[in-house]
Amino acid sequence: MGKYILHFKHSLNELVNTKNGRDAKTQCKEYGVSRYVFLGIALYGMLTLGRFMWAYPSFYEMFIKSGAYAWLCEEGMTTRAVEGVAGEVTCEVRDMAINSVLLAVTGSTFMGSIFASAANVALGAKISSMIGTSSMFIGIVTLGFSSRSFRMYIPGAVMVGLGMDFIVFPSFNATMLFPKRKLLITSLLTSTISAGMFIPILMKYMVWELNFKFSYLMLTYAVLTAGVLFVLFMLYYPPRRFYEQCEIDNAYQLSNMESQLESPCKHGDSRRVAWGDASSRGSRRSSRRDRLLSVFGVTGAKFELLKSSMLSFHFLLLALIFTIITIAATFYVIITSRLYNQGERAYLSVGIASSFGVAIAVSPFLDKLGSMPIMWYEVVCLLASMILVILPHHCTKILSIVSYSLFTAYNNGQIWLFAVETFDPEINTLILGTLNVLAGLVTFSASAVFQELLTSFGWITQILIFVDVLVGLQLMMVATLHYLKKKVNKIQ
Repeated sequence: MGKYILHFKHSLNELVNTKNGRDAKTQCKEYGVSRYVFLGIALYGMLTLGRFMWAYPSFYEMFIKSGAYAWLCEEGMTTRAVEGVAGEVTCEVRDMAINSVLLAVTGSTFMGSIFASAANVALGAKISSMIGTSSMFIGIVTLGFSSRSFRMYIPGAVMVGLGMDFIVFPSFNATMLFPKRKLLITSLLTSTISAGMFIPILMKYMVWELNFKFSYLMLTYAVLTAGVLFVLFMLYYPPRRFYEQCEIDNAYQLSNMESQLESPCKHGDSRRVAWGDASSRGSRRSSRRDRLLSVFGVTGAKFELLKSSMLSFHFLLLALIFTIITIAATFYVIITSRLYNQGERAYLSVGIASSFGVAIAVSPFLDKLGSMPIMWYEVVCLLASMILVILPHHCTKILSIVSYSLFTAYNNGQIWLFAVETFDPEINTLILGTLNVLAGLVTFSASAVFQELLTSFGWITQILIFVDVLVGLQLMMVATLHYLKKKVNKIQ
């Protein structure tokens, strides 16, 4: 058992004065767990909750079977029979209502990201992850028991989405325990999210084929995932975070210097470098700007770097690329729920879940390849899926499913990889949070925008052509970003 297990406060000063705490690889042992066990806990969290309910085809089917929004299909409306459920029908209004629930999960995940990033720094990994599991537990149970008399689908979806990055961001502490394999561990964590898409497929099978009640299945899932992880996070996650070896070395040197002095050093610069997490509380800062930045773990000394990073062409292009990816992926969700039958949606569910194999295969080479090959891979696969979905033939639909599934292998992950590689570690969290808020705004407005475009264009095909043009422009942006990356690989 680690000396500091169940501690909710633990400074870097205390950590470096222990034998295990002076090595980045073994610092986790002070909290009662080896680095491989910690990685296992992080992977379990990413697998089961990292992007829970983003496997929209399976959840669409489960919502249909559970009777969600069935009351919206009034008499006189154009309806269609639900495959596999005798007497069950759905309609345009019901489909859009279910899509709104699924988009609420995605949008609230992105919007909550900025708060999750702040909590991860201000409150620490342990409390942040416990908040995330609590939010998701409540959201999953609420969704499971929602009905005509308890219309809490959207609030439940928002609770699920808000909790996700409160779990995801602390889990990336695992990268600090493997100093020479950061991109490998990052890739493993992100690819595990894709592997987690198999779980909704299994849940759908239990609901459709074994006649499990959706509400009880969701309750059981909440207990076995969010409930169990709450306990594991409380026991084994660090109170603040894990540290890079250079931070530990600097802190240990400062600790030795202070022990030889009769009074504390009055000059704060080196202390800020060594105790970045403590100084981030902002107790000595007078500037409102510095206090705000400290919530995101950015010291005043890093403000100029933050400003230059967020005003750089690297960040601007990354934001535009991510926005277009979000638009295209969101429209793909809406369109395929309308155009694809149950069998084709089943193929899509399996394809999305299987895509983690690509990420696993590429992971060992990422530290040498860098992030740009992944960016190219993502955009090309997304463009192919959007072009092929237009064509009416069954074979082109299958090819579109394959292309989109390959795209999801690193969906969002390519942004994380690029940020880790390009921007300073101290400002990564704020940059990712900002990008995710932008994506959240796009996702929340996507359904209304789609309806407006459908009214204007009249045909889904014309909307797809419009999105294809956007993704085509994205290729030019990636080419420009690749050129800039060759000139300036890391903004310092």
